[in-house]
Amino acid sequence: MNNLEWELIYVLPNLELEEPFESEYMAIVPFNDKRLKKIRSINQPQRKLLTGFRTITGKRVKPTALIWRTEAPKSVKRSEAVVAFRNSLAISCLLYNCAISANSNNLHGPIFSDHFDFSPVTIGRGGGFHISSPAIEAYGPKLVKFLGLTYPHLPHYRLLKTKPDKFLAKKIVDKWRERFVSPAQDSWDTRLLFRSLEVAYQAMVMPFHNYSSLFEYGTNLAVWISTLEILFHKKPGDSVNLRMVCDHLGRHKWGLKRLRGKRFKAYLWMRALTRSFIPL
Repeated sequence: MNNLEWELIYVLPNLELEEPFESEYMAIVPFNDKRLKKIRSINQPQRKLLTGFRTITGKRVKPTALIWRTEAPKSVKRSEAVVAFRNSLAISCLLYNCAISANSNNLHGPIFSDHFDFSPVTIGRGGGFHISSPAIEAYGPKLVKFLGLTYPHLPHYRLLKTKPDKFLAKKIVDKWRERFVSPAQDSWDTRLLFRSLEVAYQAMVMPFHNYSSLFEYGTNLAVWISTLEILFHKKPGDSVNLRMVCDHLGRHKWGLKRLRGKRFKAYLWMRALTRSFIPL
């Protein structure tokens, strides 16, 4: 492995992984991953960035990082591909954690997408810092000292396992390869999938900005509606309505027998839908 085989692209300071999540050209890796260790050993500004994050009480964290291969194709180095890869990990983890925590008094890992946010601070080609967000665009000639903070509204899951649903993650990453690696084509099904995942990422943000008012939870639910409508959009020009979404959900074959019982009937414009869905 030569010095330039892998490059640091983004830091995820609110997330600690146990195992890397990777493809042949891109990976999201834990702090002690050997590729990230090598980056820290040969690049002082990036070492300062990776080791400079703390909690609000000053406790040092070991952030996760997104890296890519230097020789990765241009289709992989697009922002759309980077965000889609991050979302593949995030949604695979969040849905898994929600499922295993549903019947428990404890959380078994992150259930909000905020944990997977990229830090807006990166290192530029000259070794200086670069801060980029809708609110600020700033550059510095040299990173002398760096102190970054994790989100104060999130717990830090050092002891809890952050891992994806392996079956779901594999299926999504296969589609990611199809869209961005080979054949790297803008097919309709992969466009819908990754648009839907991006909206789902927004739907799983912690309802916090207005201190969890009822209306803020309602806004999150509305974003989930958009997520499903995007996913079930069959072809360009078609419209998607509530009946189509309900029919798609109703046709799902649940693996567990107890989930197959049809206990509720959905009504649309005062008429019952043909499928009873949302089993308990």
